[in-house]
Amino acid sequence: CLLNGLGPESEMPDKAAALARKLELAIKWGRSDVLEVTLARSDLWLKSPAAFKKAIDKGFDEALLRDNVQAVETLLKHGADVRRYLFGRSFLNIQHKCSDIVKDQNDG
Repeated sequence: CLLNGLGPESEMPDKAAALARKLELAIKWGRSDVLEVTLARSDLWLKSPAAFKKAIDKGFDEALLRDNVQAVETLLKHGADVRRYLFGRSFLNIQHKCSDIVKDQNDG
């Protein structure tokens, strides 16, 4: 797996951060297969549902930013919550991050 270099979540002190990083990389690389396998192999949803939800939501942010429809569908299937984007701070954060990405692409 492309993410083996990060090590198994069980060996990392912050399992939610490890899962979020793996999801982020799979989304950035456009690898929906790796995203699906990473989610399927994670036991974080059993051990800490709140931490799993946090990691899923962070991945969902990345998928939205990158306009990755397959990743959005996969993350929704695994419990991402789209309701938090309808109003308020999450929507503004996504809008701000999109502006940063466009700026970075134009500068680079």
